[in-house]
Amino acid sequence: MAVRYQLLANTDPLTGLDNRLMLARYLKFALANKDPHDKRKIGVFWIDLDHFKEINDTLGHAVGDKVLQEIARRLKTVVGSEGQASRFGGDEFVLVMPVHDERAAAHTAEYIVNMLGVPYTDEHYNLDISGSVGVSIEPDGVIDDATLIQNADIALYEAKSAGRHGFAIFDKMMIDHLVKQREMQADLKRAFTGDQFKILYQPIVDIRTREVVSYEALMRWNHPIYGEISPSIFIPIAEQIKMIESLTQYVMDTACKVAATWPDHIKINVNVSPSMLSSRMLARTIQSSLLNSGLSPRRLCLEITESVLLEDNVNALIMLKEFQKMGITLSLDDFGTGYSSLSYVCKYSFNSLKIDRSFISDLKRSSESRTVIDAVIGLGQALELSIVAEGIETEENRADVEAAGCRFAQGYLFGRPEPADRVYHLVSESDEATPTPLQQRLKLVRSQN
Repeated sequence: MAVRYQLLANTDPLTGLDNRLMLARYLKFALANKDPHDKRKIGVFWIDLDHFKEINDTLGHAVGDKVLQEIARRLKTVVGSEGQASRFGGDEFVLVMPVHDERAAAHTAEYIVNMLGVPYTDEHYNLDISGSVGVSIEPDGVIDDATLIQNADIALYEAKSAGRHGFAIFDKMMIDHLVKQREMQADLKRAFTGDQFKILYQPIVDIRTREVVSYEALMRWNHPIYGEISPSIFIPIAEQIKMIESLTQYVMDTACKVAATWPDHIKINVNVSPSMLSSRMLARTIQSSLLNSGLSPRRLCLEITESVLLEDNVNALIMLKEFQKMGITLSLDDFGTGYSSLSYVCKYSFNSLKIDRSFISDLKRSSESRTVIDAVIGLGQALELSIVAEGIETEENRADVEAAGCRFAQGYLFGRPEPADRVYHLVSESDEATPTPLQQRLKLVRSQN
């Protein structure tokens, strides 16, 4: 009976792996009793499943438990007889095993990431899963078990910050990065009360007529120390600290209210964070923004990045289809930079594709860029999609994409991101009498400022 109780105290009941308590004991013993003739070092691999909460939320904990049991089975095969696998809690696992050097540890971490990426299948489900791995390696000199685990946790944070489904090996520079990240998180929480956010609007135009068809809402953070910070930096931080819903509400409310003051033929494009497509709040956010502003759903376009599609989220697909039924249009942003697939375009029924600016800037130097642009424009014509070329900065850029058959464009040639009051002046003027080319209107406004 005593042995049974001891086993229960040291084992995770769901997976049969050692629990957190047993992990600490094992690592402490391994560090204190190393064979002096064994030149290998002790490596700690901290594993966190990506977006596992979605499985529990959508399919239930019973399915989630089966996934965890399958992951545990896979991880046991990694450590073999020379290490230990434990469930640290929730969807986190920790492996302890000897490694020859950092290169060998990286090879093992990559193997774990790939192994976790194999879909979970049973008679009812075929689920895409993935994981992030943080690695710490026993250094030369003395280190305690708690510090070695903490270092693996810091490396895991780095791996997840880099985009998940990858790994990172701890080094001391990560501590400085983590401290700065924590400071930025605290600053971001204060930014709302400090009125540090602003939204600018950049035109999307019909290349042939130079007339505005839409404006893209671009959020900026005016940090009191670092100045203007790009969304590519602060949006991932907002996702980490669960602020993304508040930011989305702010952008959607503001952009819809501003667009409601424009002529009826001009739309507003709003970017949607990939994490929001897994949130039930998004539909309510959009509906309330449209209702409060009085903006017609047909004048709202949601811009989605390709990373959303890679997860093949059923809930996201259903939600996007519902938005389209309301009259909202969908645009696939930065097309061609990730894992572009015709199946995604067809499955999600996008209304438009945006060719990433990197292809435009490289158009003259790279035949591959020309091939991509020609292919995307051909795809758009075949599927009756609108194609928007981003990053048009010169007349040469414009002429190139127009010659290729592209109908719409966005870039500094047609207008830089502007605050709402300037945009209101531009669109109000264009609605009076006969519209003039956008560049002339921009020059007129600038001459008055």
